Amino acid sequence: MNHKNTPAGDVVKFNGNGIPICPLGLAMSHWGYNKDRCRIKWRCPISASKKMKEKFGECPVRDVCSRPSYGRVVYTYPESNPRLFTTPPRGSSSWKEIYTTGRSSAERGIKRILVDYQLERARVRSRRRWYRRILLAAVNIHLDAWLDYIRLNIVGYLTSWAEEAA
Repeated sequence: MNHKNTPAGDVVKFNGNGIPICPLGLAMSHWGYNKDRCRIKWRCPISASKKMKEKFGECPVRDVCSRPSYGRVVYTYPESNPRLFTTPPRGSSSWKEIYTTGRSSAERGIKRILVDYQLERARVRSRRRWYRRILLAAVNIHLDAWLDYIRLNIVGYLTSWAEEAA
């Protein structure tokens, strides 16, 4: 944030999704990720959107917020709080898609280790034994995946050979 254009002591507030809130109470517009400086850029929602300009006209709190026509700019740094400031903005459609696919695959893997390989029922106390059991379960899961892949390829080859022979 450029402190030359904003009043001294101005505090930025965030909603539950980690999106900055402008002084008018609107969520700021996501304006991309800067890889060089590892930060996310947010702009004034009225200055960034034509629809908002048509609705509000000129920003009613422009003198308090930021005088230039570009509007107020706020940067968030994902490294400072990676759970709150995510590179796809939390709550957006791309974030939801990534979250649901990642969560379901992680839950399937954990279920496979705990239930299928019965680590929930294990009576082990030392970390070393837990590590061994989890490692063996992960290796078995990997081998199962390879076996499924090989079976699919063999079935494909057999069906193609049968069609050629006929």
